[in-house]
Amino acid sequence: MDSVLYIREEGNQKGKKMSSSFFYHLGAVRDESLMHEVRNPLFDSDSPTPVVAFLSVTSKVAASASATRIFDIPFYFSSNEWHLLLEILAILSMILGNLIAITQTSMKRMLAYSSIGQIGYVIIGIIVGDSNDGYASMITYMLFYISMNLGTFACIVLFGLRTGTDNIRDYAGLYTKDPFLALSSALCLLSLGGLPPLAGFFGKLHLFWCGWQAGLYFLVSIGLLTSVIFFFSPNEWHLLLEILAILSMILGNLIAITQTSMKRMLAYSSIGQIGYVIIGIIVGDSNDGYASMITYMLFYISMNLGTFACIVLFGLRTGTDNIRDYAGLYTKDPFLALSSALCLLSLGGLPPLAGFFGKLHLFWCGWQAGLYFLVSIGLLTSVVSIYYYLKIIKLLMTGRNQEITPYVRNYRRSPLRSNNSIELSMTVCVIASTIPGISMNPILAIAQDTLF
Repeated sequence: MDSVLYIREEGNQKGKKMSSSFFYHLGAVRDESLMHEVRNPLFDSDSPTPVVAFLSVTSKVAASASATRIFDIPFYFSSNEWHLLLEILAILSMILGNLIAITQTSMKRMLAYSSIGQIGYVIIGIIVGDSNDGYASMITYMLFYISMNLGTFACIVLFGLRTGTDNIRDYAGLYTKDPFLALSSALCLLSLGGLPPLAGFFGKLHLFWCGWQAGLYFLVSIGLLTSVIFFFSPNEWHLLLEILAILSMILGNLIAITQTSMKRMLAYSSIGQIGYVIIGIIVGDSNDGYASMITYMLFYISMNLGTFACIVLFGLRTGTDNIRDYAGLYTKDPFLALSSALCLLSLGGLPPLAGFFGKLHLFWCGWQAGLYFLVSIGLLTSVVSIYYYLKIIKLLMTGRNQEITPYVRNYRRSPLRSNNSIELSMTVCVIASTIPGISMNPILAIAQDTLF
């Protein structure tokens, strides 16, 4: 049995600082005394192997395949509008997936979170669509991605079965014991990162080129940046994360104030929301940083989708999304006006809505971790966001005839069947944006136990 197990090497050089770079570990040779200590033959991570495999590959493939179909049914008459939502999802996936991945010490979790980043690249192809070979490049990259991801996962499984660990640091010197497994892992990881001349490079190249031709310059730039992040260690990016969080919170909210379009206001405020989420990434496993971040993300998705559904409905019924044209909406459609108000207030973080409890726990985790300046910026920008959300709500609730625009005076409910599905989605999101905050602790416990 000992012949199929790698020997863990430990010795006198424990005090020597070891680089967190995976490839340094993979090729490192250490002259240390040997110990025949083997841990549990299964992974020492809390997440079950089948769960990680499913989350890492299958769910991403299913999500990308069904996204076009799901959005095409209820949002058929507003296909241009939901492109904005897809762009927001792509940016969040690419940034958060890769940034969380570089903080991991477990190979399984690193692969799972980097897969979230990969789905952001795939969404670029969905947004491009039939024009410029968007779907073709997306499907091609998905085929490459499945091969790269399953190959990496197979290497992790083999190493775990032979050593009982999946900690990244424990891969040190693997090349000296099993060159084939070490080279296989390196090739799969380099292809996932997109290094030439491997398949991942050509898949990403064609996907990004299609996006660039379609005018998605910002999205492609984010994709290129996050592809580079894959090759760096967490310590090198800690300061950058703090700077990125501050810039996101300040610029996102300040630019959102100046917008006259509801869609653009929502898009720029989403950039500010990324800054709040990054606080949880910086905190990490300590003080429930990841759990509070994921909980807030769940709340945020509900709040954002709810607001977006309200904007789509109003646009379909009036033909405009100018903020001033929402004046007096409560007099014509109280339900839509109240739904918009609740989602916006929850996004701003007003109690007792879900957004308040999500931000409260996220900021508290950051405060406990000593991120006083970052949390202070978060609180200040949250107040700014509440200001411009309240301005919109004041317009919604106004009853003065001189302020009501012709768009609202001529407001009519549309009989289209697609509107019913949007209203149902909006109702579900409004409920999810208000009620779950009361049960914050059970949700946090589920996130902590399930994912970490």
